[in-house]
Amino acid sequence: MRAFVFVFIALFVLTTPHTYGQTAPEPENPWQQSVAELATSLTGSTPAAVAPILQNVPLRAFNSSDRSKIVDLVDLCSSCVVISARGYVGLPMHVADDIAEDFAASDLPEFIKEKFALPDPVAARNANKIADQWVNDVLMDAKPDTVGMIVLWRGNQILPSIDNSYARDLIFILIAGHAAADGTFQFRQIVFGNPLVAAE
Repeated sequence: MRAFVFVFIALFVLTTPHTYGQTAPEPENPWQQSVAELATSLTGSTPAAVAPILQNVPLRAFNSSDRSKIVDLVDLCSSCVVISARGYVGLPMHVADDIAEDFAASDLPEFIKEKFALPDPVAARNANKIADQWVNDVLMDAKPDTVGMIVLWRGNQILPSIDNSYARDLIFILIAGHAAADGTFQFRQIVFGNPLVAAE
């Protein structure tokens, strides 16, 4: 798992020769809409406001088996910029492409967007393979039939220090979902944090 995380992040940050806000694709289905609404709630709400959405949903940080509290997740996400909020039916197959596309469409400064670009098809193929496997491994125990991925940028860290890479300013939220018989979707598990930091 640790190797997956480091290679995945490195492919974004090391292979590259408006107003901040939500820039992910417009919701196209109910699950996509649920993921997008969760992203908006986490970055602009209080724990009390988010509690009804995530009540009884198991939360944990990357590389931890301990249950986290809703306040831990909301505190981490508060005032962040939503870069990506994607809902996948089934397991995702082009995670790295999606992240790169959403960074490119964002209103972040160009010099930051360039850090997360995929320079060629070979890099994209390798990054997708690693990222897809990583997402599947993280959520495997929840046995999801839908998967959500939210990527946030810490807006207060646009200029990282010398010892703080751009990758450390990312927050990933992986969501295991379930499609109910009535057509609604449920959150089964949420895993969150910065996988690069968690792997150290």
